[in-house]
Amino acid sequence: MRFRHLNRRINGALWLVILGVLCANAYWAVELLRGVNQKNIQKTMTASLCKSIETQITLIQSAGISLTHEPHVRNLIQDENNSDARKDTLVAFEAVKSTIHAEFVYLLDKNGIVVASTYDKVHDIVGVDYSFRPYYKIPMSGQSIVYPAFGVKTDALGIFFGTPIVTNGQTVGVVVIKTNSDYIQSSVAHSEGTTIITSDDGIVFCSNVPELLLCATRQLDNESMRRIRIERQFPDPASLKLLPLDQTMTKIELNKQPYVVESTMIEGTRWRLYHLLDHHLYATLETSQTVLVIAGFLLIALLSGVIIDLFQNIQKRKTIEHELQEYQNHLEDLVRMQTRELRTINAQLRQDIQERKRAEEQLLSSEAMLADAQRLARLGNWVWENGVYQGSDELFRILKYEKTNGIPAGGWDELVTPEYRETVAQAFQDALSGKAPYDLEYDIQCADGEVRHVLSRGWVERTELGEPTRMVATILDITEQKQAEEGMIRAERMAAVGTLAGGVAHEFNNINAIILGYAELAKSDSDSRMHRYIDPILKASQRAKNITQNLLSFSGRHAARRKLYSLSDIARETLDLVENEFSSEGVRIISTLPMVPKTMMDNSQISQVVLNLLVNAKHALIDQPERIIEVESGFTGSRVWLRVRDSGCGIRSENLTKIFTPFYSTKGEHADNHSPQAAVRGTGLGLSVSHTIISQHEGKLTVESQVGDGSCFTITLPIRTEDTFASAKPIEKNALVNESTILILDDEVDIRNVVSMVLVRMNCRPVLTDDGTEALRRIAKGGIDMVLVDLQMPKMSGTTFLQELKKLAIEPKPIALVFTGRNSSDMLPDTVTDVVYDVLAKPFNIDEISDKITRALAARAMGNLKMLADKIKTNNVNSNQIR
Repeated sequence: MRFRHLNRRINGALWLVILGVLCANAYWAVELLRGVNQKNIQKTMTASLCKSIETQITLIQSAGISLTHEPHVRNLIQDENNSDARKDTLVAFEAVKSTIHAEFVYLLDKNGIVVASTYDKVHDIVGVDYSFRPYYKIPMSGQSIVYPAFGVKTDALGIFFGTPIVTNGQTVGVVVIKTNSDYIQSSVAHSEGTTIITSDDGIVFCSNVPELLLCATRQLDNESMRRIRIERQFPDPASLKLLPLDQTMTKIELNKQPYVVESTMIEGTRWRLYHLLDHHLYATLETSQTVLVIAGFLLIALLSGVIIDLFQNIQKRKTIEHELQEYQNHLEDLVRMQTRELRTINAQLRQDIQERKRAEEQLLSSEAMLADAQRLARLGNWVWENGVYQGSDELFRILKYEKTNGIPAGGWDELVTPEYRETVAQAFQDALSGKAPYDLEYDIQCADGEVRHVLSRGWVERTELGEPTRMVATILDITEQKQAEEGMIRAERMAAVGTLAGGVAHEFNNINAIILGYAELAKSDSDSRMHRYIDPILKASQRAKNITQNLLSFSGRHAARRKLYSLSDIARETLDLVENEFSSEGVRIISTLPMVPKTMMDNSQISQVVLNLLVNAKHALIDQPERIIEVESGFTGSRVWLRVRDSGCGIRSENLTKIFTPFYSTKGEHADNHSPQAAVRGTGLGLSVSHTIISQHEGKLTVESQVGDGSCFTITLPIRTEDTFASAKPIEKNALVNESTILILDDEVDIRNVVSMVLVRMNCRPVLTDDGTEALRRIAKGGIDMVLVDLQMPKMSGTTFLQELKKLAIEPKPIALVFTGRNSSDMLPDTVTDVVYDVLAKPFNIDEISDKITRALAARAMGNLKMLADKIKTNNVNSNQIR
């Protein structure tokens, strides 16, 4: 009884032990199954986390790849100075930056130099060499790279996305996008257990355990640590802690605690994700495995409960997988939608940029064409609005003001010359009030003091009530046109005066020829007591002859009569003429005129040139305290020279090339209004005529001048030692002259009588007439040896007579000697030069006409009827000068 009771107690205890063992085994089995299931769930969550990270990285990489295909990005790589490409590139970068929430986007060329960036302090990064960074070096091989961005602080974490730009198989640059790692940190932060993401260098850059950040996951060699320190800007490597992890581990011991390790590679990167289960679960798995070996059979008892638990876990897992799948699908849809939006934005940006560029080009082209048109037309414009003036570029060019300084504060009151200000102001007010249109001419003073004549027209914009709001006007520079008009008027007046002077000289020469002829005849027939009365007549006649020559020179009808003269002698004679006048006006002349070699010249013309230079010098000295004119002469080599120097106002450099232009004069134009110089005005003919005369003498007239230092004019002429223009040496009278019959054709009775008396003294037979027709009829009968004919006659001109003479069928024809009082009023055609021996200008003396007649009869006797033409060619005299 007692034994059975003991046995019952032992069995009870045994069953209690067995029940305890079963319960313990059941507990450990359940824990094992739960740990394995949890590990599987964690593996699924790890894969899902990796997929989420890969999806986000794919989105950003797509944005980077789209930028590498943008034309303006490629253009900027090829030409860093292309401003349009730079502008378009930054617009595209900003669009990508705002779309994917990047920190900044920048562009590296093939040398690793930053070309463009959206960084706020762009000047701190553009031009920096980043060629040593992995996100540049790896893409240069043609591969994209995703690389974690480390800083010296743990909270400075970011991610670089480097994408190569490939052209013709060659990498020419890299597009880099930097974004923060918030989305990775937020995903990791909610993961169970310990989650670590490392770079390919084994550095932890993301974890839900802050203490593990900036720790190395495995032992690194010294070279790797040096590269990490240099390239990642890490502190001293001694501060890094090492985790006993590698890519194949399934369990580790960390800080003497065991962990279960899950390792997964994140596609599209060189990153690896580690998930560490806590040590308690690891210990449970180890114990459970031992217990299951001893009491595996007890698992069958608990199978139903385990199956139920597993079924619930499977359902839970399916639910989680379904949620993860939906989340993944959502992310993929989001990526596709954002990609489409990004492409749409890029296309719209390109279209907007092209349209804006076309509009800017059209605007610039229109502005350039308008500016060119205004410049060519010398047409500017100004706008008055609210009392403020604004002007075009051409207006400021006309006024010679800098546009940056603007029109003077006083507006047109400071620009319009005083004599026009009241007129312009009244026209402005009349235009504003609507009384009259704004259309007038006036003078404006430019910034450099030059006065320009302008034509201005404008119109006024008004409100509906008729109030003026704005006025627009044009300014046309018509200075040259006005000067040309005035020059034409002066030229016409001078031409009229010249014609009048030529006519007066012709008539006076006829009269003077009569006076001179009769005086010489009277002197030759009277005794010496009468000479004192006749000599003054001859001198007066000679003076009158010089006056008419000057008149002919002024009218342009003076034929040059050149002889050997000394330039110093002509200068002395001219100074004698003006010395008293200049002295009375306070002008002192200092002359240095040594003897110089003689040269061929027309003394009256050269004297006129010297006089013009002296008068100009006197005008330049009007407002000078000391008035001195220096005149000096000399010779160098084969040329003689004469200088006229003054210490007057001088000539502006821009006017030196114009002073010899007809009708151009600067006298008094730039002087102060209160200065005596302002009252001086010139015709613009003195220097022009002087330059022409010196050029005809094969010489030069030059000038040197500085404003405020005076001017120096220099005449240079070639030295000629013999008179190449003179007639041949006198010939002896011979029997051919005696008893010659000479016909005199002139409309002046007294001239015919004087010449007739001269012919009688030469033993010639004169025949007198004033009718060309009668003269031709008399010549046709024969017996006439020579004809003295005047070119200007009322019934038949001398030229017509000579042409008819040439047609007469008689042999031998008489030779002709031509008279003229103008020298160039009618042209002597080449067709009659073979019957004309020479031209004799009125008035002439007895010796001149006797010599000409003798030579002409001798030439006729020798049959040389073309002597005049040969003489013209030899002496380089233009036949158009012969009248």
